[in-house]
Amino acid sequence: MVSRIISEILTYSQETKTLIALRKENSDGVWVGYIVEFNDSVFVLQHISSLGLEDGLVIERIDNVDSFETDDDYLKGVQLLFDQAGQIPKQ
Repeated sequence: MVSRIISEILTYSQETKTLIALRKENSDGVWVGYIVEFNDSVFVLQHISSLGLEDGLVIERIDNVDSFETDDDYLKGVQLLFDQAGQIPKQ
């Protein structure tokens, strides 16, 4: 079962497309994106690249995530690029 605070983080990300960072157990990497859908056991994350572009979907068990990060400088930078993606000329 998902804790109340994790549920609030996931719901807020889903409703506002606010980016969150997820660190998986036993992994050096981090997934950045917003929640598309979730239930008590799994979530679907729209992965966002470091350039602020949608980069596929991640489906993972909530229990496999070690930490949920919501407000750091890296996320703020990627969020800015994501929010402005339609205004940045394509090369």
